[in-house]
Amino acid sequence: MELKLKEGRIGTTVTGTIPERLSLKGRVAMVTGGSRGIGKAMARGLAEAGADVVVVSRAALEEGEAVAADLRAAGAKGSFAMLADVTSRTSLDAAVDEALKRLGKLDVMVANAGIGIDVNAEDMTEDQWDRLMDVNLKGVFFSAQAAARHMIPRKSGNIIVTSSLSAFVANGNPQACYNTSKAGVNMLVKCLAYEWARHDIRVNAIAPGFIMTDILGPYLREFPDEAYGYMIKPAAMNRIGTPDELAGAAVFLASDASSYMTGQCMIIDGGYSLTPLENRLL
Repeated sequence: MELKLKEGRIGTTVTGTIPERLSLKGRVAMVTGGSRGIGKAMARGLAEAGADVVVVSRAALEEGEAVAADLRAAGAKGSFAMLADVTSRTSLDAAVDEALKRLGKLDVMVANAGIGIDVNAEDMTEDQWDRLMDVNLKGVFFSAQAAARHMIPRKSGNIIVTSSLSAFVANGNPQACYNTSKAGVNMLVKCLAYEWARHDIRVNAIAPGFIMTDILGPYLREFPDEAYGYMIKPAAMNRIGTPDELAGAAVFLASDASSYMTGQCMIIDGGYSLTPLENRLL
């Protein structure tokens, strides 16, 4: 029986099997901070699901081009790399314009670029605070904004933001600024999702726990006991994650399989956030 509503609607025009809904074939994605670490893994996952991917980095063009070459070899023939500074709206607008020029559209923006710093709150300088907030919060907003200006007229689009477990817990490091930036990112995701839902644009976030990257590796080697104490022991799964373990979530959020999901943050932390607070701190 067909149900007619006075306002609103029921369901979506999305059809197909689950594998078909997870496919990103024919779509174009952009990943900031895509030349290494989490961004590189997400770019690879999106490409494996069928998308052409624009790999964006601030300074590592050679690394980005190597990633893009791997993506093309994997079948994402339109993938390419370019430089852009996420703290500059002009730079991000130019990046989106280049994607449109070369690939015709932009379906998915992954605002992944971010930085961290360990500084006691009482010692943090104004320049340190501003630099981190510029990249981690303003950079996410500018990335989403640049994409949305193209997506809104099309009435279609998907924005994915890399948040952090540290948006939810004090992680055992002197990272008041970093943690605050990621908590801000989560509220930004909710606000943008609410504003842009009327344009059929979905906005969601992924909050990783401790992930093995080039940044984390040296610390693990130099301070194995400390690392175990606050990175591994508190996690129910008793391990650190790897970047590729986030790629599936990115594909899910970018795809039609998550068509009724917006304004949410997926925590992927090996069960770290399940443990009592006293077990998380040294």
